[in-house]
Amino acid sequence: MRFTKQEFDTMIHERFDTLYVILEKELTHTIRSWCAVDPALNGRACEGDIFSDTCVKVIKYCVTGFFLREGRTEPNTDPDSFCKWIYTVARNVKRDYSNS
Repeated sequence: MRFTKQEFDTMIHERFDTLYVILEKELTHTIRSWCAVDPALNGRACEGDIFSDTCVKVIKYCVTGFFLREGRTEPNTDPDSFCKWIYTVARNVKRDYSNS
């Protein structure tokens, strides 16, 4: 191993903690609003599930689905585009919950 456990832990905690804070800040209120107005979701207490599933998908696909999408050689670093992308991911997760 060429890196230390501390370096690995720092990478995991700082990067994923920061991403989680961004997602929580951007999506919590919106997901709550979606659940309140969607008859298929209202009363199901699924806000946390939708948020969690969105976080998993964003983490899983952020490199291939956003940063290096469409064969880019340099990562996309536009925060507005990233914000739009995470809302798209969240809407797709919400749709899946609405249809289940």
